[in-house]
Amino acid sequence: MDGVLSPLFSFDPKAPTGRIFGSKSAPVLGDIDGDGDADFLAGTEGGALLYLRDPHLGRPADLSAVSGTNSILLNWAPDTQSRLRGYNVYRSDGSLVTWNSLLTDPIRLPTYRDGALVSGTAYSYRVTAVSYAYLPGNSTPKILETEPSDVAVATAGKVGFSLLGARGKPASYVKIPVSIQNSMGLRGTGMQIAITYDPNVLVPAVQSDASRKSVLKTGLSSGLEITDDGATANGTLTITGVSGAFQPGEGKLFTLVFKVKDSAALGVKTSVKISSAAVGSVAGNPQVVDISGSMSVEIAAIFLPGDVNGDGAATDADEVLLMELTMPEAVPTTEQLSAGDLNGDGKLTQPDVVLLKRLLEGLPVDESN
Repeated sequence: MDGVLSPLFSFDPKAPTGRIFGSKSAPVLGDIDGDGDADFLAGTEGGALLYLRDPHLGRPADLSAVSGTNSILLNWAPDTQSRLRGYNVYRSDGSLVTWNSLLTDPIRLPTYRDGALVSGTAYSYRVTAVSYAYLPGNSTPKILETEPSDVAVATAGKVGFSLLGARGKPASYVKIPVSIQNSMGLRGTGMQIAITYDPNVLVPAVQSDASRKSVLKTGLSSGLEITDDGATANGTLTITGVSGAFQPGEGKLFTLVFKVKDSAALGVKTSVKISSAAVGSVAGNPQVVDISGSMSVEIAAIFLPGDVNGDGAATDADEVLLMELTMPEAVPTTEQLSAGDLNGDGKLTQPDVVLLKRLLEGLPVDESN
């Protein structure tokens, strides 16, 4: 009868309404939503579902720590629980015994930049999530804090540059993002980045069309005055900083623009690599630079930014797929990452979804200028 809890369901095709029912079973108790705590699921003979979720938050996951000149940038996976009130961030001197809170109040966003650090010093971090719960008869909430995340370690005074892969078709232009992990506290004076490429497959854009630039600035590099040798480069393109300072952040720093030669064969992959890089802090101190390995440019028949599903057009279907690929458990393919990483940070995240929405509405998505 109605009201009997029955979590194991079957469909009765003979019933007029096709109702759901179950028999000889107990309510299901387990981590149904995958957040690390126990939930309750049951159903009634009349077809209704009863789902009770534990209001406690799961411990924060995927904590990463990225080094910068005098700061370390922390990021972690956001919690979608409606009771979330924020996150607490803790730092240790490396002993992992004493943990000091870096905040007076929890922060709402799943990111934090720890500044004014000592160059060459390793720091350890962990993060907790905070929620409120009102117990019966109480008007003051009880503050609940989760178990801490896994520990992330980074050393201040190091700057990371990387190139992201791309695809382009013969006789067309291809854009290759140059990304930085943490740009806070860096200056343009003395910066130099050398990129090697195969001149038999790619040429800097300016050599094909004098009105085009071979290096485009983005929001992170908008405050820099730079020069490049794209007009004369033959296998190595060098970007030189003249003055100015980096904007704080992470992601796409410059966009390289190459022309794929008409003679390039479909299916060929050509290597593009940062062969050397130098940069200094605003105080003039040279930084230790971490350069990622070479990336490939694949010569393909067609490639469109935002075409995550590879059907030759950027549509609403790509937006749906991209949202799925931003989930922590998703593992995008190389092609999906290349098409969907519109902000150039080397991963598929919610900012990429926002940029794809802009692209679908005919608005500009590339900050390059």
